[in-house]
Amino acid sequence: MADKEDHPTDYFDLSNAKVAWTSMPRSGTGGIYITDIMNGETVRVGRSRTTWEPKISGNLLVWTDWATSDGDIVLYNFATGTERRITDDNVVQLAAAVSGDKVVWQDHKNGNPDIFMLDTASDRVVQLTGERSEQIYPVINGNRIVWQDYRNGEREVYLYAAEPGRPTGVFAENSPEEREAPSDELTMAASFYSSIE
Repeated sequence: MADKEDHPTDYFDLSNAKVAWTSMPRSGTGGIYITDIMNGETVRVGRSRTTWEPKISGNLLVWTDWATSDGDIVLYNFATGTERRITDDNVVQLAAAVSGDKVVWQDHKNGNPDIFMLDTASDRVVQLTGERSEQIYPVINGNRIVWQDYRNGEREVYLYAAEPGRPTGVFAENSPEEREAPSDELTMAASFYSSIE
């Protein structure tokens, strides 16, 4: 892996036998590197100092590319060896995460940060949140997505479960009976931030 003096490593992730990490040398181009811990082989993708926050799951790697100063989400597929931009709007997109064939990220195209998801199997993009407040820093595991949400004036953690037949509803931090369940099927959200303190 990188030597700290020559190649500071600020962001990294792990999936099975692959470690993804950024190298931002004090001079040179930097980029994202993938090391296979089984055979020790390292390959370089995302070939610039503007590639940040790599996240890896199976054969998919995502990162934020700041080459245009507004941030775009890039997807790399190890199975096909292909790289593509998921976003290319002139607004900030960042904080991508990946699990299986789904990618989520924070997107500012509506004037405030919302959470979006790409299903790479169908190539379909879905907007998961649409509140006027901030929804930021999504994390995904299988069909469950969590993020920080400020819709009630303070930071809460919300959960979206993309599972058929699963009940939907919003649960308050302290009093679940005081909030109505949403009518929108995409908004299965459970706030549990205070319950984990």
